Amino acid sequence: MIDELHPIKLHNLAPIGAFINMYSLSKAMSNSPKPDSVRYCVNIKSKKHPDVRCPNRATQGEYCGFHNKNPTRFIPKTPPLIPQKPIQQSAKRIQKAWRRAIPLLRFRHQGPGTNDPTLSTCDSDIYTFDPIIKVPMMYRWSYADSKKNIWLFDIRSLWMMYETVDTNEFLNPYTREPISKETQESFRRRCAQLRAHKYILAHNEGHTLTPDQLWQQRILDIILRLDNLGYHTCVSWFENLPIQKLADFYGIMYQIWNTPRLTPTNLKKEIIPNLETQEKPIFQKSASAYRTHTEKRWWQKHLLDTIETLITSSPNKGSQTQGAILVIRAYAFVSLEVRRSYHWLIS
Repeated sequence: MIDELHPIKLHNLAPIGAFINMYSLSKAMSNSPKPDSVRYCVNIKSKKHPDVRCPNRATQGEYCGFHNKNPTRFIPKTPPLIPQKPIQQSAKRIQKAWRRAIPLLRFRHQGPGTNDPTLSTCDSDIYTFDPIIKVPMMYRWSYADSKKNIWLFDIRSLWMMYETVDTNEFLNPYTREPISKETQESFRRRCAQLRAHKYILAHNEGHTLTPDQLWQQRILDIILRLDNLGYHTCVSWFENLPIQKLADFYGIMYQIWNTPRLTPTNLKKEIIPNLETQEKPIFQKSASAYRTHTEKRWWQKHLLDTIETLITSSPNKGSQTQGAILVIRAYAFVSLEVRRSYHWLIS
């Protein structure tokens, strides 16, 4: 139509066509990917900067020409998950419940003065003379006497006073009044709990235990186990036995164990359930077979190992008590103090 109407001015339309072509090119360029959408190398920047991504463009697949041969893919760090509000509230409720329960548990296991030392009638420790308020929480133990007076102690001090001396009386060190049987049981249960968690029931100024302290703890472990089974003895009773008495102690246990009338086979299997499959059978040799051993510490260690096997092999407390009876029966033949306390076992 234009050619027919304006055949002379046709050459004047060339600039308009050029403008239209330029507009179409700019439109196409505007639809092309922006610089932000250009693919970059997915490798780490360098070994010195493994937490930074390579800034070069990816020209060889996912990697740049520099990292294409030995790639190490960049792994971005994920931000930590923020707990949702209901989870935070649940955690706070659990923490709040524990904060309420812990003082009650201390009251039950450590007595009425543990949470508040100001209630104690005594204000200093009987052994170290330190203020009672400075006693570590785990070592506090208290009780209320018949007059409702509260006494707070460092349990290590009480143990050193009563478990290592030759006495059957359990007295308040301040008033010298007898402590009830129930309170004594509470004291021994707390000692057993501490030893079960590997706490030391002795005052130790340093951070490492001496060999003598470790040995005392070894004896104490056995004494506390016997206490828990109803048979109270003292560390000094065991330590004061001479070598010949220690050998006799082992020999009498050997005879009781190997006498069918005193210890039948079914009772042996109750005391030591894995009796037939033991790698090292108990009472492997008689006391006379060990006559070459003349060191007191060797006999003590051998006896402690034997006693521990008798009173801990079975998970049943009744069977453990049977093992303890065997030990105390033999013990009474060599120790005057044990014989006075448990004379009915050898009658």
